[in-house]
Amino acid sequence: MKGRRVEWPADWRDSQPGDYMKVPPDEGPHRPDGSPVWYIRDPAGNVGTLLTHTVEEHEDGTITVSPSILDPSPGGWHGWLERGVWRSV
Repeated sequence: MKGRRVEWPADWRDSQPGDYMKVPPDEGPHRPDGSPVWYIRDPAGNVGTLLTHTVEEHEDGTITVSPSILDPSPGGWHGWLERGVWRSV
């Protein structure tokens, strides 16, 4: 599934499965080092953060996340987000 980068906060209200966004540190939660927090809506439609992940932002605005993304809820989505493309395990 091809993901879509959306802008905070306007586009997040209408977000869809596969969307991701970066919240600037001065406008919302941030990491202890002051860096922004990325939010995702995984392909199953569940919202989460990438607080425990490394996020590489590419020149075209897409991101690559490591390690894999796992929604811990029963039956939650598990997979990768690479250059804006979601791939299930």
